[in-house]
Amino acid sequence: MELLQPSVIVELGTRGGESTRVFTHYTSNHDCQGYGVDLSPKPNWLTESMNWKHFVSDDCALGNKIEKESKWPDGTPFKLIDLLFIDTSHEYEHTLRELAVWTSLVNSGGGIVTGKQIGRAHV
Repeated sequence: MELLQPSVIVELGTRGGESTRVFTHYTSNHDCQGYGVDLSPKPNWLTESMNWKHFVSDDCALGNKIEKESKWPDGTPFKLIDLLFIDTSHEYEHTLRELAVWTSLVNSGGGIVTGKQIGRAHV
């Protein structure tokens, strides 16, 4: 992350929040903003701060809404993402949908990372 120097980080799929621990530490120490999105409530240990917010939502539906409204569900203005971390179902078709929705919301110099190897399509 140090090379990319993100000012906006989005994590799709937080579940227990193991990756979130790293991201929240980074956002706190580098004065940048992070957002987590999951169908589940935020992990018990996570306290929202000025640097990290968690939204309970379907990630694709939320991405579409953000694209139309240019704001997060709490009304915070949306800024393009510097680092998008996709760690949801890891199912091929679902990941393709996520990429179709969220790629346009990432800065041209930003990065997209997945938490697990994505399966290959069977033709």
